[in-house]
Amino acid sequence: MTSHKRGVYFSAPIYGKTLSHPIGVAVIKTPIGYLESSFLARFPGIFFFIDPNGIIFISNKSKWLFHSITPLDAKTIQKLKASRQMGDGPWPYSGFKFLKDKAWDKSSKEYLVFKKEISFFPGWNIFYLLEMKYILKNLHKPIIEIGGPVILIIMFLIGILVYFLSKIAHKELKKRELVEKQLRISENKYRSIYHKTPAMLHSIDRNYRLLRVSDFWLEATGYSREEVIGKKLTEFFTPSSKKRAEQRILPIFLKKDF
Repeated sequence: MTSHKRGVYFSAPIYGKTLSHPIGVAVIKTPIGYLESSFLARFPGIFFFIDPNGIIFISNKSKWLFHSITPLDAKTIQKLKASRQMGDGPWPYSGFKFLKDKAWDKSSKEYLVFKKEISFFPGWNIFYLLEMKYILKNLHKPIIEIGGPVILIIMFLIGILVYFLSKIAHKELKKRELVEKQLRISENKYRSIYHKTPAMLHSIDRNYRLLRVSDFWLEATGYSREEVIGKKLTEFFTPSSKKRAEQRILPIFLKKDF
């Protein structure tokens, strides 16, 4: 039986004494006119509920009902006629052209498009089209109406945020200055102890180049600090000591720190 009235169907099998095979099906059809007139009519844009074949089944603009969102081929038209789900046709092409999140109708009006698949109706999609002119025309009005108070509130909140951030930053800077001061004092103490220790102390990098030498080291060798820093330690060894140090002693020292 066909009522020629649009609706959504819900069905469930009916079983007899055994649950192996159903003996019938209970079907409930819910009309959808209320959805269009009471809910979708509130929105300024165009709503399309589109079936898997691309037919507009529900819309807040009645002129688009049973139009196709894209041109239909002969195979799809034959399939629609056989199913009788969308009536007897025809299902004319709506003329909309879609590209990502934009659409244009036959008169070249531009629309912003929101598309979402309906999870409980596989293959069905919701399209919401809002004309770009409408967006641009109405965008400034709410900005003017609520913009002033909102901007003042935002500026006030930003002011508070900046105040607290500056306080935190000031504390951190003070803390950092104190740490740096303590590091400088510690380093100066270390340098003083290092340089004044009455022993031949020297520090080298992994290429055996001198980074630091004690005052006693300079006194014992007769060099100035400028003459030795950056040069290889082994340049100040005798040939036999240099060979032994570079081949045996220093590689072990750099590996084991001893």
